[in-house]
Amino acid sequence: DADHRADIFAFGCVLFEMLQGRRAFGRETPADTLSAILKDPPPVMTSSPEQPLPAALQEIVHPNVPLVGGMP
Repeated sequence: DADHRADIFAFGCVLFEMLQGRRAFGRETPADTLSAILKDPPPVMTSSPEQPLPAALQEIVHPNVPLVGGMP
């Protein structure tokens, strides 16, 4: 049975897509996407001048991981 963890995961996926403009685990086929969700580590959020990511948000999402893209 699905519980509150499914809602938290879904919220994280939607938030990632909203902030990054891409799907966290998007692949060529639905089967590849499901496999990525089960096997791949979560992607690191990136920051760029065109799409800056606030450093505070980066720290919440990926603590102890340096901000990628050189934006503070």
